[in-house]
Amino acid sequence: MGIRNFTINGFLFHNFDINSSSNIEICVSKKNTLIMNIHIRQESTVDHQSVFELIRKAFEHEKYSDHQEQFLVEKLRLSSGFIPELALVAEIGGEIVGYILLTKI
Repeated sequence: MGIRNFTINGFLFHNFDINSSSNIEICVSKKNTLIMNIHIRQESTVDHQSVFELIRKAFEHEKYSDHQEQFLVEKLRLSSGFIPELALVAEIGGEIVGYILLTKI
């Protein structure tokens, strides 16, 4: 796929690879030193608890939050607007470190 390398704040994002199962691998380096490999894939049901905890921790100290965002994600998964292919997790070293969920309006 025609994705180019790009740099953000001195970090080079390169070696994009989208394999046959639609997983994405991204290498991140700085000054020719590999910093991390990020693996992006579709969320599976076995990820739900890890995603729940990730979201809970992400919002636990937010001043302008009701600290219920993790429950909203659970409700969105059960809604008619849920698109499983647009629920993605990012992993580093097998640990879920990021999450994005897009739904129909």
